[in-house]
Parts: sequence; structure tokens; C-alpha cells
Amino acid sequence: FNIAFNLLQKPPLWTPVAWACFFIVGHSVQIVRLILAHQPVTIPAEYRNVYEKAFKPWGFSQQHFAKLMQEVPPSLVDHKTGEYVVSQGSDVLSIHYLVEGQLAVEQDGVDLNMIQAGAGAWVGEFWGPNYDWEGREHK
Repeated sequence: FNIAFNLLQKPPLWTPVAWACFFIVGHSVQIVRLILAHQPVTIPAEYRNVYEKAFKPWGFSQQHFAKLMQEVPPSLVDHKTGEYVVSQGSDVLSIHYLVEGQLAVEQDGVDLNMIQAGAGAWVGEFWGPNYDWEGREHK
């Protein structure tokens, strides 16, 4: 009604009409984005466990997870017992998440931890808040 009122004035008030049209278009775009963001998505069965344990607890929606999988295509890899997944000092070329089994973590030949599959089973080069990126301890 605001647009009609401003157009029926003598002379027509074009500036308020232009602003009203601008806001209508802007709000319409945002409404469409919200509707599309809440469309149901299908997560492939082989990745549902990864979503449930590694992403959902941190607030990732299924839509965010599906978009991540679209942007960075995942792959499932079976490793043999005793095989290295990531070697200390190597370039980080991919992110690993342990879906099944367990994994020994060692640094400089010293066993540090045993990672079990499930939440928090991310695998990669060790970094802690007391160390810099080259592994030197901060005092």
C-alpha cells in the first residue's frame, strides 16, 4: 500500500517508491535463500556415521555437511594393520577421520595416544597450544 500511496501523490514520490521496491526485492531474495537452505538433503549411508559423530555435535546441519561434501569430495580408504596413515613432518594433503578401529599416535618414535573410532577421531600432524607450527615448545 505504501507504493500505491506514494505513486498517487501529486507529483509522485519516486524516491520512496524506489526504496520500497529495493527492500521488497532484497527481502524476497533472503526469503528464497532461507527456504532453499532448509530443503531436505540426503547424506549417503556410508558417510552418515561420519556426519553423526564428527560434524553434528559441533552444530553442522545436514545442509552444511552436504555442501562440504560437494566442495571437497570425500573418499573412504581401508588401511592395513601397521600401515601409516600420516607421517610426522609430511605435508598435510588431506584430512583423515577414523571411522572404524583404532589408531596408534606416535611422535619421534614415542607412543602418545591410541585413537578410537568415533567423535574426536581426527587424524593428522600433531599441534598443541603449547607448541608452534615447527614443534618447538613455548614457555
